[in-house]
Amino acid sequence: LIELLTQRKPHKSKCTPADEALLAFREALPGETHRDKAQQLLGFLREAPALSRREGRIVDLLEEIRERLAAIRRTEGGLGFGDLLRAARDGLRDDPAIGAAARGSVDVLLVDEFQDTSAVQRDLVYLLRERDDAALARPAGVAPTAAGLRGHGLFLVGDRKQSIYGFRGADVAIFCRVCAELAGAAAGRALELSPSLWSPEPSADFVALRESRRSTPELLAFINAFSARDFSQDRAREGGAGAPREFEIAYSAAEHLVAAPGGASQGPTEVALVHDDGSAPDGVDALVRDARGQLREALIAAAYIARRVRGAGSGAREAEGGDLRFRDVAVLARRRSTIPLVELALARLEIPYVVAGRALFDAAEIRDVAAILRLLLDPQDRLALATVLRGPMVALSDTALAILAPPGRGLTVPLHGRWPGAAAAQGGRAPSPDDAEPGDGRPLPALARLPAADRDRLEAFRARFSGLRRAALRSTPGEAIRAAVSAFDLDRVLAALPRAQARIGNVDRLISIARRRGGSLASFVRWLDRRIRDEADEPEAAVFSPDDDAVRLTTIHASKGLDFPSVVLLDLNAEPRADQPGLSYIPAAGERPAALLVRHHARRVDRPSRAGWLHDAEAPAHGPSWPISTPALQAARAEVRARERAERQRLTYVAITRARRELVLVGAAAKPRSGSAWLTLTANAEPRPASADGGAETRPAPAPAVDPGVPALLAGTISATLEARALLAEAKPPAPGTDAYARAAPVPPALAAAEPARAQTVRIATASLATFQGCPRRFRLRHLLGIGEPAGEGQLGLFDVEGPPELPGEERVEIEDGADPRPPGRAAHRVLQRWPRARWGEPTDAADVVARLTFEGLAPHGPDALRTAEGIARFLGGPYARQARDEEAALLREEALVLDVEPQGAGERREARLALALAIDLAVLHPSGLIDVIEYKRARPRADLAPYELRLRASALALRKRHPDRQIRAGVLFLGAAAEPAWLRASGATGTIADDEHARFERELARLAERFSEARGEGRFDAVPVETCRRLRCGFVRACHG
Repeated sequence: LIELLTQRKPHKSKCTPADEALLAFREALPGETHRDKAQQLLGFLREAPALSRREGRIVDLLEEIRERLAAIRRTEGGLGFGDLLRAARDGLRDDPAIGAAARGSVDVLLVDEFQDTSAVQRDLVYLLRERDDAALARPAGVAPTAAGLRGHGLFLVGDRKQSIYGFRGADVAIFCRVCAELAGAAAGRALELSPSLWSPEPSADFVALRESRRSTPELLAFINAFSARDFSQDRAREGGAGAPREFEIAYSAAEHLVAAPGGASQGPTEVALVHDDGSAPDGVDALVRDARGQLREALIAAAYIARRVRGAGSGAREAEGGDLRFRDVAVLARRRSTIPLVELALARLEIPYVVAGRALFDAAEIRDVAAILRLLLDPQDRLALATVLRGPMVALSDTALAILAPPGRGLTVPLHGRWPGAAAAQGGRAPSPDDAEPGDGRPLPALARLPAADRDRLEAFRARFSGLRRAALRSTPGEAIRAAVSAFDLDRVLAALPRAQARIGNVDRLISIARRRGGSLASFVRWLDRRIRDEADEPEAAVFSPDDDAVRLTTIHASKGLDFPSVVLLDLNAEPRADQPGLSYIPAAGERPAALLVRHHARRVDRPSRAGWLHDAEAPAHGPSWPISTPALQAARAEVRARERAERQRLTYVAITRARRELVLVGAAAKPRSGSAWLTLTANAEPRPASADGGAETRPAPAPAVDPGVPALLAGTISATLEARALLAEAKPPAPGTDAYARAAPVPPALAAAEPARAQTVRIATASLATFQGCPRRFRLRHLLGIGEPAGEGQLGLFDVEGPPELPGEERVEIEDGADPRPPGRAAHRVLQRWPRARWGEPTDAADVVARLTFEGLAPHGPDALRTAEGIARFLGGPYARQARDEEAALLREEALVLDVEPQGAGERREARLALALAIDLAVLHPSGLIDVIEYKRARPRADLAPYELRLRASALALRKRHPDRQIRAGVLFLGAAAEPAWLRASGATGTIADDEHARFERELARLAERFSEARGEGRFDAVPVETCRRLRCGFVRACHG
């Protein structure tokens, strides 16, 4: 077969009809060469009998995965967004009582942004407006239809041209089908839909909303002319005829935009096209001279913004400058990878900018931090190790990485202890080239073969990593990131790189996010990895502050719903590329149902192995090598490509409609790519003319010359063509002594020395105030400077469960070396918060508690989970919990309060007012009038509750102010070994806190707030004696006292 298909074409005089048929058959086969075509056909014939069985097994596997996932989610009580939608749909569809109740509660239903709905969301809308008789007649499990809807009370609003969230499951075809089902021929003709979709009995009106209140009439003229070409370009090139497919848009007359009378933007309008011939001006730096692709576009965009906002310095362009500020300009990119390049280009010209959307997780420094966090959790993670070693924290060369990754073993670097082999024989010291003679036949160890600079950096990294890991595993995520940045001097490295301020700011933002999220380091790393992997998702819309006078930088997805006076659009030449995974989903289209697309492969069997080629020798064992192409697969791929092109067209429409007065299109020096917007701007073919009642508004060609490669219809709507070379030649940062607008910066007048500012209100959390009370300097180091306190001697001691018992009869409880006792403590809090009140006081199985702790993130068989579960079960089944249940006492769990303390002094200077943020673990309101305030601790039981006294008394005082007629008792429940709380010593009856104790403590809080206000105002945080440091078990004792 291979010989038959690879033979040469016979001479024309000898070519028979059979030869012609064979040649035509060969040309239709997939593959680049005749041999490739023959091999793929041979592979298909060999594998064809097994393809159906293989697909059947894949379907069975998917069903098994679905069932297991559903079981896991039922067990854990957790649902994703898609689960919630399907559960709501199934309940309304299959349970008549639920459906009737929901329909009865809705009189009028309005759904906005309907173009971004999925099939499940469409079913939900139909189910809420279905007639009662249609719902009763419809069998369970069958989706509702448009024919069964009520004839009133449903408003659907959407713009199919702005459907850009296909990666979330939105399908623009749903919008088109619903329009045709409800409005029939009116919608079908207006949107140029296939007549097969039109409902013969429409039940709704179709209204085209064409008026735009955003853009100027001149800008709308360009939008209409460009969109008419862009939405029809690919179908025209492919010879398409008739109505477009459901996911394609014809940009009909009903969709052409017109300016709203008196409501559209007014003023000077410019639609500028930046032409780029790829050449660099003379005298520019190497970055501009060698820039290509996305980087060059970013540099051109920055140069245009500098020229437009600052003015060119002379001539007409200077006259145009000054009417725009930086905050009026937005740079929109289709690809998220373009965002960092634009940041570099703007920073190079000292143009202020702000980034919105999800670009934070694209930043290289964020990915470097994520890699070191993964490596701290798992030193065997080779991908994380390679990222860290090659990144700025170690900066090994490619040669060094190759030496450290021998064939067959991969990257091997011992992060703990000594190097193996020769290094171990030398007592663990770093080997050197002198340890082996050049001619003795023994290969040098990997470490010895590294260049000296790489070897020194690697050994310094290993020395720091071990100590950092011990501290990081006992720290919160925010503290772990801060410790890693400090240990490897990442802040100093970033400060030496371009865009230093933005890079350091990104790391600070990540630390802030980590502190807000809390939890364990492992859970945060999992969350961070998901955010980094989820490149397509843009759940957050861009949010900009009007106070930021800076260029707005975001992706097109994140800009939806916003508008800007001036928009600079990049990535016009980006080619839509459909992913080709091994298993993919194809949405339903027309009469064809949704389907799974499986990419099959066949093994290559005809090529002989070449001597010494390891790949050839092992290829058969490694698996398939030729993709199998079938007509169904080719048709599915063609549809996927068409869908990607249609999504790109809608994305471009969203981008150009964000502009109010100015739109700048940055062209590419490269040849226009298939399916790109740049091809639309430069192709010669003209679109079909629009109808008279809704055609594109045009105006005479303006005076500025327009790129001759632009079609005539578009040229009439483009104001000017700018040359990229000239823009790059002019682009320079502001001169010294000028501001961002290149204006002379005013000299600020000398200010007289002022008294230190003091806060009138101190807003602080209880734990932070307790740290300040113990040692002001410790508070500054931890909470103001963000320095991670060494966990071995620091505040983690308050959470320790190890050490000698302090209460009689309590046994010593050990924790594993390097374990972090705080995540188990947080998990215990959440379990106690969610434990059913009806089960308090009943015998509690520790296994049940372990299951709940596992859901909160603890390993089910680890000592932390087992020990914590035993403590929780002991308390919940103990006498105190039983008494609370029998009395039917009210429970407040994880109650948030704010304690306001007014200043006590009445001098000339007003003292600070205190607003203390509290979170009470448990408050038990007994019917007798007594209130118990309880904190949970996994620490060892102790008789002296002094470390917790401030928090306990503050919580008691806050509840006393809320319930002035009740007595308060405060204590700590030590989950390590106690079944009942240990109560704070107090002078009131039955151990309650007396009124004079409350008043005295309130005065102490007021004085503490005044001390805190003075310390912040003067910047003076004094240390305490070393004996106090040791009593507090402060981790900074050596740094402060030596």
